[in-house]
Formats: sequence, C-alpha cells, structure tokens
Amino acid sequence: MKKKRIGIDALPLTMPKTGVANYIFYFLEEILNLLPDCDFYLYAHELKGDLPYFSRFPNVTICTDARLSKSLSLWIQTTLACLLYRDQIDVFWATTQIYPLIKRKRTKVLFTLLDFVHLLYPETLTPIKCFAHRLLTPALLKHADYIVPISYGSAKRLKDYYELDHHSVIEPPIKPWLKPIEKSLLETWLMAKGLSYKGYFLTVGTLEPRKNLEGVLTTYAATLVAHEPSKVFPLVVMGGDGWKTSHVKTLLAELSQKYPKNVIITGYASEADQWHYLAGARYLLMLSHYEGYGMPIAEARVCGTEVICTDVPEMREAALEQGIFLTQSEYREKLQEYFLGASHEPFPKSSYSSNREKGLKFAAIISSA
Repeated sequence: MKKKRIGIDALPLTMPKTGVANYIFYFLEEILNLLPDCDFYLYAHELKGDLPYFSRFPNVTICTDARLSKSLSLWIQTTLACLLYRDQIDVFWATTQIYPLIKRKRTKVLFTLLDFVHLLYPETLTPIKCFAHRLLTPALLKHADYIVPISYGSAKRLKDYYELDHHSVIEPPIKPWLKPIEKSLLETWLMAKGLSYKGYFLTVGTLEPRKNLEGVLTTYAATLVAHEPSKVFPLVVMGGDGWKTSHVKTLLAELSQKYPKNVIITGYASEADQWHYLAGARYLLMLSHYEGYGMPIAEARVCGTEVICTDVPEMREAALEQGIFLTQSEYREKLQEYFLGASHEPFPKSSYSSNREKGLKFAAIISSA
C-alpha cells in the first residue's frame, strides 16, 4: 500500500524560533511520532534555523529550492507549487495562511488559521503583506479542505467574517520542558542579571506595531516621571527586530539610558533565557492590540507567572480566563498601579491540554484526508 505523502510549508522553521515557528516545531515532533507510516516532505527556500533538526526522523525528506525566493509569497505560488506536483503530495499543511493556488486536485489542504490581523489591524502589517492577505485569503479559505484555527475566538471570527465553518480548533503546543523553576535556582540566575525573583515585569514579542510596545513604554515612562524610579518595578523587554521599529527602538534606548536599573533590553533571547525570565517575573505583560492566541500567555501560566494582557477573546482563551484583562481604553491608568506594586489574589495553577492530545487531533485530520 502506498504511503501517504504529507507536505509542509517549513519556511518558519528557517527563521528564529518565535510564535509560528514554535507552533510548527513542537507539533511536528508529535505528528512525526504519531504517524510513522506517512512520508513527510518539509519545504523551504534554504536549509537553516531549526529545519535541519528534522533530518533525524526516518520518515522526513527536507526539500530546499531557492528559485524565486526573493519574495517568499511568490516562491510559494511558483517554486513550492512545482515541488508539490513533483512529489505528488496527498496532504499539504499550510502553516502560514497561504498555499499554492494551482495544485493537484488530489492534494488536500490543511489550513492553519493563525489570526485576522489583515482585517482587524491592517495598519500593523506592511502594505504588500496586507494587500496579499486581503486579496488571497477569501479564496484560500474557500478552497481549503480543512480549516484549523488556533483558538475558538478565531473560529468565531471565521464564521462572522467569511461565513465558513472550521474543522477543529487546535491550540498551540506548549514547550514540553516548560515548568516552574525552583526559587533558589532562579534567584541566583536573576541576580547575575541585576533582577530579583518576582521583582520585575516582562514583555515579550517581536518589535512591531501590533504588539503595542510603544503604549507600554510610554505608560512606564510616565510612571517613572511621576514616582521615584526605585519604587517602580523594573521592566524587561524581550524580542527581536520586526518592522516599523525606529520610534520604539529610539524610545527604548532613551529610557534604558536614563533609567538603566529600570529598563532592561534583552533583544532576541535563547529558549533557556526566555524560560528563566518568564518564570521569575512578577507579571508577563502582553498588551498587543490583537493576537490570534497569545502563546507567551500560556507559557507564563505554565511557569506559574501571572499575566496582564489585553481583554480580547483569544488572549483570555490563552490565559484560561486566569489573568488581569485590560481594555485599550483603561490599560494606561491601571498599568501604572501595577508598576507601583498593586497586587491581587493569585490565580490557581493553569492546566492545558497536553501536546500529545493536540497532536492526536491533528494526526486524525491528516489520516482522514
């Protein structure tokens, strides 16, 4: 009997392991183990990042081709389309909300629905990316065989915006090794960073407009001006460069220079460092204008760290309704109170579905295709 051939858009795995790359990496590990009788083809324009890691699996073939890759959207519609024909792929996992519009009729498409940024906050995308999503998304969703949102909030928006049903909601996987860190170990690690256990706030995310880091920083700056800096909890800013970052980077540099003990910039951090910073924080701040889920929120709760985030359904979902939820109209006033030490009754420990359970749901879709 012919083995089923599964093709995967592996482009995110060639980049720093942030949101989408994490989602794919940890799901793929589960799925490869759950479906050993399927052949998997991982497609990208070059072999770098975490992509080589998967060469260790006997049922994986890594396919790289750089033709027409100066534009990755063009690469998907041309080079990737040809590769899927060549390899006679049975099921294609569209991990980045785009897939080749020209494909074999026999190739089923599993479409992971990440978010609706192009509709809700188009100004936070590059003009070209926003135009491409607005133009192509209706057709891509309509012709996908399976639509798998990463949150129930996104599933509802799918119905509201496009009048389409989803097949199954599968939330992002949690890093399997993530857990609280013993206080004594964390204290030693944090001391070397000039921080104390549960004595700082942490914000995580790529520097881009949608993350609303500018709003957080201006609120924090106002708190420092109005109060003695030593009485204000330090703020750790973690995240790599995105786009439209010049103003935010200037503001960050000014604040860190003026208040070096209060504003700590880590840039893109390793997974181990992310874990330690996350586990030791008093609060994780995630006041993005919008997220399709909010993986750092779930990770913070697994590490035993409280969360202050935007009051939108998808982020509430990531927190399992256990967090401090602030609207865009109230967060500036409320946030200052927390920067100065306002507290609340701690939430009970959050319990998320295991990666195995999520992987089984994903594998069931592939097996039925």
